[in-house]
Amino acid sequence: MLCVLLSRNTLLSFSRTGLRHLERRAQLPRPASADVTRHRAAGAASFVPQLGFHTSRRLRALPAPLVFLVLKPAQKLVAIILGRSIRKWWAALPPNKRQQFREAAWRRRWHLLAGGAVLSAVMAAFLLTHLDESPVTGRTRVMVFSRESFMELSQLQSDMYLEEFKDSILPQKDPRHQVVEQLITHLAQRNQDVTEMSSITWNVHVVDLPVQNAFIMPDGKVFVFTGLLDVVADIHQLTFILGHEMAHSLIGHAAEQASLSHVLDFLSLILLTAVWALCPRDSVAALGQWLQGKLMQFMFERPFSRRLEAEADQVGLQLAAKALELRANCMCPTLPEADPRAVFSEAMRHLVEEAREQQRAEKEKKAGQAGLITVPLPALQQTPPAPGPPVPLGVVMGPSPALPQPLTSK
Repeated sequence: MLCVLLSRNTLLSFSRTGLRHLERRAQLPRPASADVTRHRAAGAASFVPQLGFHTSRRLRALPAPLVFLVLKPAQKLVAIILGRSIRKWWAALPPNKRQQFREAAWRRRWHLLAGGAVLSAVMAAFLLTHLDESPVTGRTRVMVFSRESFMELSQLQSDMYLEEFKDSILPQKDPRHQVVEQLITHLAQRNQDVTEMSSITWNVHVVDLPVQNAFIMPDGKVFVFTGLLDVVADIHQLTFILGHEMAHSLIGHAAEQASLSHVLDFLSLILLTAVWALCPRDSVAALGQWLQGKLMQFMFERPFSRRLEAEADQVGLQLAAKALELRANCMCPTLPEADPRAVFSEAMRHLVEEAREQQRAEKEKKAGQAGLITVPLPALQQTPPAPGPPVPLGVVMGPSPALPQPLTSK
């Protein structure tokens, strides 16, 4: 019935709109015959009535990651209040009521176990349905937030950075800005085989502050501080750094890290409620909450962050390896056939061996100069010795001559 009423009202609305349009058309002055002939000759159907349908203005909802960041402190507060309330309620119960609850929980233990199993299955199904393949590397990961929703949050954060650094951003004519922009453009052009590279518009912003840092937002906003430009040795080091940051943006590490944080926070809410419900005092519960946070940090957050940084190093080096044309522009020598890392490792091994040999020779020299060396005589014979002066048990010798130093390789 509701659908019929809605369709009827819709038809009435359309018919009224058409009538009003026809009324307005009837009130318009009729064009001259010459104008009609000219329009008909040009094939223009300017007198056919066209009904225009307009919708309401599109409203933009807040991105899901932003809502999560706003509600994250409130969720922890609710878990603390809930756990503390459960503890206070249990402490206020008389002993007979507590015993009744224990007996009831024991009778329904299989129901409770079944409920826990169902909850675990739902959580596992949620994680399995949110698996995603990492671009470039093809690694399987959990993505709770979509790339599109995280892009909206990235744009908001980029606008905040632009507002914060608006008085320190160098103009585009500055040579430092031109160098960074040339590097970003070259990296993007040389890596067009990466699918995600063409979907991002790279915008360079060089901030004149003594901060030794650079980062690239997921939406392609590049922020490089002049403090970093002052400490890099050459353009190749800057290329590796920008390739590393570009890899973070291409792979979507920010969205991946936020997704993991969302899953861990959901699990920690259950543990946080249990901590505040089971601990006898608020001070002990606060200590348990601190230990829980440290445990989550050392077991999940830090290893996961290190793995993302290692992946960005690998992909960043791959991106920078396709920018070798800059070596010819900078008149750099050609790369050697041997791996420079292997050459460096072999040279360091020789240096260490020579240093050990030299230390050993110095110790032997000091031992010869500082003390006396006693040489034992052969074993005494059974026959009595010939008459003469008594033979001492040892012969004392002076210091031995200095040993020759080993030749150092050229």
